[in-house]
Amino acid sequence: MVAPWLRCLAATPCQRRPPRRRLLPRAESSPSASVRWSKALVDDTGSLVDQLFPASGDGFLLVTRGGPARGVRIDGGGHVVWDQTVDSAMHVDGAVAAPNGGVVIQGTVPHRRGHGVDPALLRVDPNGKLLWRRQLGGYVNAQAGATVAVDGGWLLPLKPMSPTNAIVAVKIANDGTVAHSGIYALDGVSTSTAIAVPAATSGAFLIGSLFGPIAVVRVDGAGAQQWSKSYPVPGEPLSLVAQATADDGLFPGGVGRSSVLLGSFETQDSVLGLRIATGGEAYWVQTYGKFGSVSPVSVWAETTADGGFVFGCSTDPPFYTVPFVSSGYVVKTDGYGVTGLYVPLPAP
Repeated sequence: MVAPWLRCLAATPCQRRPPRRRLLPRAESSPSASVRWSKALVDDTGSLVDQLFPASGDGFLLVTRGGPARGVRIDGGGHVVWDQTVDSAMHVDGAVAAPNGGVVIQGTVPHRRGHGVDPALLRVDPNGKLLWRRQLGGYVNAQAGATVAVDGGWLLPLKPMSPTNAIVAVKIANDGTVAHSGIYALDGVSTSTAIAVPAATSGAFLIGSLFGPIAVVRVDGAGAQQWSKSYPVPGEPLSLVAQATADDGLFPGGVGRSSVLLGSFETQDSVLGLRIATGGEAYWVQTYGKFGSVSPVSVWAETTADGGFVFGCSTDPPFYTVPFVSSGYVVKTDGYGVTGLYVPLPAP
């Protein structure tokens, strides 16, 4: 059953009911929208706030990105408990929550022999103490995907400089030691990215793609490869994301781009969804919607209670578009991918 708000969005403009608006008296206010506190955090390193993580006592921990590894702990009243740079040599790319309220920070550090950078992880406890730092010197200049929490540790996917048709996965244990690592050949597919998705049971899926099929490798909790397959999809997959399913399957989604010659090269973009079952069998592949030249800037995918998926994308238009405004779209499918509900989101 389609939710009422999705049904309304999916309707044509003439079918939509005008929104009901209720003006509140000036004396009224909404408690849920009230501002409890506001805090400005000064930083002269050029880094940006990247992620917020919940902490004990109604507070949170934030990590900056684009500069040195810096953590800030804020309590429930908005007071700074601590603010410190835990690694000035690291260039932070992201972070993932640790089970005790701390964080594992991912980034790059200078290679020990110079000439490049190494991927690295470090762990900070809720009090700002550096617990461990792991530099992976054997993968200089490798392109790292986002670190994910897997089986009590952290899995870092890497796209090595060579070979081009493989993904490296390094599992870091809770104490910072390397639990296992391996290089996994993709099924005849070169890749420019490395994505890791925790499986519903144990282990993870490793995903890669470049100008064509989507390749997936399934590894178990010990790092042993279970299967490796590739899946032809329409167009060129862009901005891939993926969501594990309860039956130990996988839903990769993204934007499918195909070039068409209409006097000059233009592009046609569609929402792309692929459902992979246990063992790597492909259930279905579907595309939804047709768009002109758009550049996906962020994507997300979630599973739903009925076994389907919701996929969304925010886009920036071509540089020559006037006025220059962002837009987006949402697609809802059932468990078979055949009832795509395409909802364009109006630009603000």
